[in-house]
Amino acid sequence: MNVKQVAEIDALMQQHDARTEKLSVDQRAEDEFAAQFGRLRREVIKPAMEQVAEKLKAGGHHAAVEDAPENAAQSGEEGPGTIRLEILPSGAKRDDYKKNELPGVTFSAQPGMKVGVCSRSGPPGEDQAAGPTRRFRLREVTADMVTTEIVAVLRKTF
Repeated sequence: MNVKQVAEIDALMQQHDARTEKLSVDQRAEDEFAAQFGRLRREVIKPAMEQVAEKLKAGGHHAAVEDAPENAAQSGEEGPGTIRLEILPSGAKRDDYKKNELPGVTFSAQPGMKVGVCSRSGPPGEDQAAGPTRRFRLREVTADMVTTEIVAVLRKTF
């Protein structure tokens, strides 16, 4: 090997090491986000949803919190998953709604280390019932914010 080839090999190895380190840092950041979202889901989102669900049930409505962490069978490891409050107003029939079209709010981990919030509201068959997924930083998701999202769905549904 000549001096130029040695220098090029050294430079290529440095580039590889830098790329590998960046991937490792990125993976650690994603893992940390998944853990933080899991805590947020358990400690903030779920209790707020359960509180509203109990209030709705006391009023004669159906409300259920579906907490679905991504499991090892799907991804090879425990992931951040999703959580959804599903609402069926009293007097409404589940059969009137298409599959996965009951009113409710879903919180999920999104690319770019954001929390996605998607809501569906209104009576069955309404074309504009599903809203776009909005994305928030972890620190923006509070119990008050979760309840506000649910109340917005209830306004359009009841």
